[in-house]
Amino acid sequence: MQKLLILCILTSILLISLVTAATITGDIYIYESGTAKVNLISDIPLNLSGLTFENKKIIGYTEALTKKGSEGWSLMLDVSSYDETFIDIHLPKNMKAVTAIEGDNSFLDLDSRIVTIITPGTVKISYITKPTSTQNWIVYMWILISTLIFAGIIFFVYKIRRKKDRMSDILPFINDNEKSILDKVIKKPMRQKELRDKLGLPKASFSRYITNLEKKRLIIREGDGKNKIIRSS
Repeated sequence: MQKLLILCILTSILLISLVTAATITGDIYIYESGTAKVNLISDIPLNLSGLTFENKKIIGYTEALTKKGSEGWSLMLDVSSYDETFIDIHLPKNMKAVTAIEGDNSFLDLDSRIVTIITPGTVKISYITKPTSTQNWIVYMWILISTLIFAGIIFFVYKIRRKKDRMSDILPFINDNEKSILDKVIKKPMRQKELRDKLGLPKASFSRYITNLEKKRLIIREGDGKNKIIRSS
């Protein structure tokens, strides 16, 4: 009779432990941004922000699992409150290397980038990633823009020097009034009448100076009649 009673007690304890045992299984996918997509089956919820627990399913997206530091990313998951665990953590596609795994309840499949948690406890994974396509695009754009700016500066300096060299060659062959006209239109284009009034030159002489400068290709006249604009070439 005593043996029967002991057997009943042990059986009851075993049944209670089987009924109350908490299990958690499934997959966690880590994206390049650090966000985790969670798809787990469990008897009790996993208390992380962004996750929902319904019909023994823990699903959702959370950023509470990962943290980015100066030396890379770290991921920590605590499943010590469960009795049985089997979780596959899929590390991001741009993962370069796993630098550390803390906890003896998991193993790493490096080819598949999967860390499997097989017993209760806390696991911490440290890993580094390659630059994403977006980061590469930003770098390429920065290089392209810098190159274009540098090329523009070189072209601008070359154009100024070429113009100065040309002026140095031509200035000995133009008179002082023509130099005055040229100085004005180099600073800004002007209407023909406005330019003549500013310089106070006779109309006939002014026309001759303008013609000489045009022949030497130092100025360009645009427009018709009184509205002609004179600018440097």
